[in-house]
Amino acid sequence: MSYPFFNEIELDRACEVALYIQLSNNLARLIKRGTLKPGFKLPGTRVMALQLGVNRNTIVAALSELEAEGWIYSRDRSGWYINDDLPMVKPRSANGNLGIACCYPEATGFALYGAVPQAQRAPQIPPPRLAFDDGSSDPRLAPLQEYAREYASVLQSPRLTTLLEQASPMGDRRLRDIYTPLLNQYRGLNVKPGQMILTRGATQAIYLLSRVLLCPGDKAVVGQSSYQVANHAFEQAGAALLRIPVDQKGLQTGVLEELLQRQRIRLVYIPSHHYWPTTVALAPERRVQLLELARKYRFAILEDDYDYDYHYQHKPLLPIASADCEGYVIYIGSYSKKLFPAARAGFILAPQNLIQRLVRARQLIGDVGDPVQERALARLIELGTMRRYGKKALRAYRKRRDHLCRLLSEELSFAVDFEVPEGGMAVWVRFKAGYPLPELARRCREKGLYLSDGLAYNPPGEQWNACRMGFAALNCDEISAAFRLLKDSVLEMSGATVIEN
Repeated sequence: MSYPFFNEIELDRACEVALYIQLSNNLARLIKRGTLKPGFKLPGTRVMALQLGVNRNTIVAALSELEAEGWIYSRDRSGWYINDDLPMVKPRSANGNLGIACCYPEATGFALYGAVPQAQRAPQIPPPRLAFDDGSSDPRLAPLQEYAREYASVLQSPRLTTLLEQASPMGDRRLRDIYTPLLNQYRGLNVKPGQMILTRGATQAIYLLSRVLLCPGDKAVVGQSSYQVANHAFEQAGAALLRIPVDQKGLQTGVLEELLQRQRIRLVYIPSHHYWPTTVALAPERRVQLLELARKYRFAILEDDYDYDYHYQHKPLLPIASADCEGYVIYIGSYSKKLFPAARAGFILAPQNLIQRLVRARQLIGDVGDPVQERALARLIELGTMRRYGKKALRAYRKRRDHLCRLLSEELSFAVDFEVPEGGMAVWVRFKAGYPLPELARRCREKGLYLSDGLAYNPPGEQWNACRMGFAALNCDEISAAFRLLKDSVLEMSGATVIEN
């Protein structure tokens, strides 16, 4: 039997990305494009191995990865099938280059407004010293000495004057030239340096986009509880927020579709990994449906992939942007979590007509980024320092996640409910009714521990009594010390309840 889709798969044996990851990325992309439809039975592993010229174990590993992500499932003694829950997608050509990601479009699929709204600053809150914070990185794990050496080297370079004089609001060209191929290689994208603008972190990226994309009266869709910085940016641009429930599979795209049938929506904000605050990931079938809805109703998807690098079980899902050939997805990310929080460094990937609008908006606030930091970061990437550090940090954060979750499970199960997050830097913890978070947080503060009172996570009109407990910024000994203070506060409240009753 002939399987034409084999011709659309390209495997690069010279690439440092493992062959089974390349294959799973290729197959996921074909599913998202509609080439492989729901219910389709994949050929046997021996047939695939023969057709692709790889070891059968490579095929098995790739299929296992796709099954873990929810793209396919297996039937006993029958084989592998494309998940029936995925929506049907009309196959689309990728400009004749079907084996790799389609070229990032030159123009958006949605209309752009003519004016750029006036800019405003968003508030920032300093992190506490000892805390179960919202989920920040640990600067002690960052390559600070290497960063300082490269930063000093840039400052001492005889070409420094030229670098500063030629600073662009798009950011350092050398960093964009280095980083876009890595995004293409590891995240399944196909972008060019001219489709990237460097920002001072993901927060500035959200802010700039809200000013360029939104006008007063527009409607922006966010999760029932969503990232407050994004909410404030959208509202300050004049947009009305429409909140949609988020369950264990992420944003409920079925509810979104019903909403789209009744009113026009300008933008949907979606963290594609580890949704804030609950840490769930958007399921594959919903990623496909979301992109199909954008094509049908012509709205922008703002995909915030702020912690793509921190995934502890299976590899991260490919971004929604990797399947977008028509300019509906704007993709943003951050370097700050791989360096340290004060190193404000991020990026926006978008069609070039939108990039031009963003450049003008940035010029209005007189910001051309930090060319010295960006050039130093480019050198760290070239030297392989960032990759080595990333692996080190990933191991450390996985260990810290497991330690905190073990303590919560073994010593506080009577007071909390939670799921072990697959990635990210925080655990979403739901406290039982007998332990109201505002009171618990107050008791923790008296003992020298910061714990959120949970109010910032509550959707309008609801009381979840839940909060994010960040583990990445604390080592295991510090997590143990902080947990003891938390447990003491919980036990105090249990004792007070017993006395009162």
